[in-house]
Amino acid sequence: MPQLTRRLAPSLRYKQPLSPKMSPESDFMEKKTTPTGSFVNTPPPPPPPPSEGKRVSTSAQSVLNCFKLHREGRRSQSWWQHRLTPDQYTEVLCALDGDESLRGYVEDKIRLDYDPRRSCLTIRMPSPLHDLFCARVVSRIVNQLTELQKDEASGDFARKIQHLSTSRIWLPSDTNNRGKNYSERSPDASFIHDHAKYPGVIIEVCYSQKIRAAADLADDYILDTNASVNAVIALNIEYKGSQKATISVWRPHKIIVDGAKELEARAVIETMPFRTESGLPVEEAQPALQLSLRDFAPKSISQKYPDLDQDICISSRELCDFLSSAEAAHQKKLLDQGVGETLSPGTRKRRRVQTPPPPPPEQLSSEEELPKNAMKRGRLTRDSSGLFARESES
Repeated sequence: MPQLTRRLAPSLRYKQPLSPKMSPESDFMEKKTTPTGSFVNTPPPPPPPPSEGKRVSTSAQSVLNCFKLHREGRRSQSWWQHRLTPDQYTEVLCALDGDESLRGYVEDKIRLDYDPRRSCLTIRMPSPLHDLFCARVVSRIVNQLTELQKDEASGDFARKIQHLSTSRIWLPSDTNNRGKNYSERSPDASFIHDHAKYPGVIIEVCYSQKIRAAADLADDYILDTNASVNAVIALNIEYKGSQKATISVWRPHKIIVDGAKELEARAVIETMPFRTESGLPVEEAQPALQLSLRDFAPKSISQKYPDLDQDICISSRELCDFLSSAEAAHQKKLLDQGVGETLSPGTRKRRRVQTPPPPPPEQLSSEEELPKNAMKRGRLTRDSSGLFARESES
């Protein structure tokens, strides 16, 4: 990667974790949660930057413009994809390296995936509903890991499991273009052992666009890490016109094809409902989600522990309750409900003086003019919420 990744390297040392707001096991989370924007594994070494004065390609500029619109609050739709070759992705990173403010925003606030094999960059913009639901699922898993820490046989292993909150992962991607590239992924949540290079368990909360990409994500997570990832969980909570919600789980599986071993990501659970179309929990003979403690680390680590047969389980009823609770909280936010502070009559608000002062309203920057001009050219559309979304290039 270009110079950007060299500057990002200090962030590989875990920052002081943020205190969780939604988990009762605060001691575990404060010690074991890495903040948004941090890296799970070391970014790949940077290639030489492009020559000075070279103009950024149209595709790379489109991505940079999307980042800027995102920073200004004019965020695109929840799933924005753009065709971008590895060289064009390098252009984006080099441009960010020269814009410290925008680079900092992208690192901290934007969830993105880049796939050099498919030449595709994806910017995710999940709703608060997805984040709330994911937080509740994570909290339940952390609760059970905390209990297992007290176990004499498995406690040492369980204490070494960290929850990662949307941390970025670099995956080696073998391509025909100059050997090996790296893809970048930002899963919704993951769990990693202290001594592991990659997470053992990855969670993705899906909506309509993302569910179609979930199987490809599972392939990338499992195959590109040589089965270091033991479980990829996709929770699809958005079916139009229905309250139905489903779970899918992929695991590594080895098969023999023409006498040769092949590794694949096999769906051991495929779109299994945990909530019915009417919003009720599905009756089940076994938990909707069942993980072994061994799933949280690669075999080279877990095989050193003789007793890791304990399971971490979440039932359909629990998943249904988590989703209903998240939906209620999201609806309250949309309706602007809830208790807040009020100021006494006559109280004024003193804001900091901006340096330099903002430009007059009539002097729009080129970035602010972009949506207006792009709308005229038919290259920018509005989604159902009125936000701008640039059409992907083919």
